[in-house]
Amino acid sequence: MTDLRTTLAKRVDASLDRLIAVTQRLVAVASPNPPSDTEAIAAVAEALLREIPGIEVEVVEPEPRVKSLIGRIRSPRSGRRLIFNGHLDTFPILENLPWTVPPLGGLLKDGKLYGRGVC
Repeated sequence: MTDLRTTLAKRVDASLDRLIAVTQRLVAVASPNPPSDTEAIAAVAEALLREIPGIEVEVVEPEPRVKSLIGRIRSPRSGRRLIFNGHLDTFPILENLPWTVPPLGGLLKDGKLYGRGVC
């Protein structure tokens, strides 16, 4: 298990610039709930998903401008599957709060990324 963790940590470190850039692209799009309008953020997330070789992307729109995405990479092998689950909306931006950084800026400062929805 240690070898696997070390290998994964090295791959993450090697991909850090790309991971930061992807997160910044997502943070830059407002998706406050209410009103649950995820159309713009879904378009960005879908474009990012479609960069993954072999992925299938399904867009689900139960109501106008409320979109969810399902990404799937099929395998001919049987066995366990890994599922990532998340959401596209954020809490309201609340511009009246004393933000010290732009909430949609995706600012990288002192090795930390700041913005609404970053965790």
